[in-house]
Amino acid sequence: MEKKAKQKKVANSGSKTAATIDEETFRALIDRRTMEMCCLARYALTYPQKKKQITRPLIGDLLSEATKVEELLDEYGVRNNLRWYPFRQLIAALKLFTGVSYILLHVKYSAFSYQLLQVKRDFEKATLETIRYTSAIIGKIVAQLLTMTAELGLHPPEENYCPADFAEELPPGRLPNDRILRDVASAEETVIYLASSFLNLAEESKILHSFQNKQTGDYAACIPDPISEESIRDIEEKFHNLQSLYDTHISDTNVETLDSNLPVLRGHISVIYHLLETATGFTHFYERHMRTSPTQI
Repeated sequence: MEKKAKQKKVANSGSKTAATIDEETFRALIDRRTMEMCCLARYALTYPQKKKQITRPLIGDLLSEATKVEELLDEYGVRNNLRWYPFRQLIAALKLFTGVSYILLHVKYSAFSYQLLQVKRDFEKATLETIRYTSAIIGKIVAQLLTMTAELGLHPPEENYCPADFAEELPPGRLPNDRILRDVASAEETVIYLASSFLNLAEESKILHSFQNKQTGDYAACIPDPISEESIRDIEEKFHNLQSLYDTHISDTNVETLDSNLPVLRGHISVIYHLLETATGFTHFYERHMRTSPTQI
């Protein structure tokens, strides 16, 4: 009996109960770690007033800071804390919409290289409209974020930025294509696989047409049936795999220069993949945050 008791004592000695951090210590930590994010948030509020398109340098910095703050909050169990959980929800919203906006800006600036075929709708115009929409949402998020930081007792940001800090004035032109191409004996099987897989995925993606006849306010009726984060993410990953396969076996090879349709195929695979990334993000946000714990933005 005595031996068993000792063994039990030893077994339990490794278990630890997480200590509770006091409010003042936690607030001081978050105050330090959110200062940069709050400075960026305050500057982002000026974009709607100046009617300037939000830029990738600003979006990228906001995304980076929101990601770091979200991870820190989760380390301290904010998900289960009544006082700080709404703050975490706003950080999640900021992370999602800055991430989606960054992808959309990438599509905007890269569209010329995708060699996209003509479609009924104006793709460039639709992309810009969506960027304006997500930028407006970011403006609402950062406004609420700054209000909530004051309510939580965090100090207001002090540093000011200027437009030059986040300018994205890109000079025209491209660097010369002077790398030696890889010589591939045959990529016929890979090309056939890519083309057939693309067509199969186009058929599989028809599930997304559920949104076509819906008014904007009715989109939620399609989630999670017939469209869910899981279903969109599955298609997204398949397109990403096709992109990776192309880049590994066809990009920068002599084969790619022999058929002008190959870069066109790659461009369509890439833009669809990026748009699916945004769709996955939006659906995730609705399923994870809006349906379970509605966030008013």
